[in-house]
Amino acid sequence: MEHQVTVNWLDGQLSTSLREWQLDGQSQYEERDVIVEPSVIKHLDYYFEKFTYYLSPFGVMDARFPLLAFSYGEGREVNSKLASLVLDAMGAYPTIKGILQWEIADLVIEVNPLLADRIIPIRLPENKDYMTTREVASKALGHTTHRKANLVAQLWHASRCIRQAQEQGWHIISLRGVNAFATHDPQSWVRHPLDWLIKESRFRYIENHENNEIA
Repeated sequence: MEHQVTVNWLDGQLSTSLREWQLDGQSQYEERDVIVEPSVIKHLDYYFEKFTYYLSPFGVMDARFPLLAFSYGEGREVNSKLASLVLDAMGAYPTIKGILQWEIADLVIEVNPLLADRIIPIRLPENKDYMTTREVASKALGHTTHRKANLVAQLWHASRCIRQAQEQGWHIISLRGVNAFATHDPQSWVRHPLDWLIKESRFRYIENHENNEIA
């Protein structure tokens, strides 16, 4: 059996006895330790080498194309912040439509019911209790003839949202997001940057196989 390794998060730095990774400007999250298998070090190296993570918005929002919003976690903690971004955009651009994962759609309509006719919720299929990022992006395609979109997402999640939306045929022209985690969410991997990075780095996102684990 391999010896386990402790990964530490402190002031935006991930460190182990073997390796360190610095994420500039992320000192706001509390210190945390997680004990992992040594293979996780390889996964983190691969992830930081291959994939971009977005901690700032980009692009110019274009109201001709819909908002495409992905939820983060099951509860309101981060999704209410994402809903606020949608509300801001729909207020600033009175013609823009929103194709929104249901957690965000419901929160937006709760705040402003008059926006319901501009919103298409992406809801769970029957007999399912979870949708992947790819499934949301794919289902959203059926609700518009446009293939350009303005993305709204939790910023650490945005890398996967962009990658998998583009795999389905979307072209993301702008990103608006929040740098926040859901510390009390039922989904453990959305509670802290370290939890998220360990979970994300376990999988390759190539050849359209979201769950292709690195050997």
